[in-house]
Amino acid sequence: MCGLNIAHMRKIGIDKLAENATLRSSILYNYIDASDYYSNAVDVKFRSKMNVPFRIKKGSDPALEDRFIEEARQAGFLDMRPNLSAIIGPSGGVRASMYNAMSVEGVRALVAFMKKFKAANK
Repeated sequence: MCGLNIAHMRKIGIDKLAENATLRSSILYNYIDASDYYSNAVDVKFRSKMNVPFRIKKGSDPALEDRFIEEARQAGFLDMRPNLSAIIGPSGGVRASMYNAMSVEGVRALVAFMKKFKAANK
């Protein structure tokens, strides 16, 4: 697996990978930051381009966040997991992982899923 990742990185180039990571994370952070339903407590200067933690604002309900993760998995988003970071707290949250293999289109599809989930769970 490591060899495949290194080959992928050499093929695309580090500059392009960094550009893609910035674009992917910007799409997701911009949606979350503009949302009245999702939130991210990480200071902008410390945000990761690979792992984006967030909460669902509806009372930060752990059951709702678990449902989000499960429905995301059913929709094909396999790197959605509970977040256990100190920033969000041990009580939960969601973490979207967007490593190098994740496409920009995949992040846009995730944002579309988040909009649909919000509409269904207001």
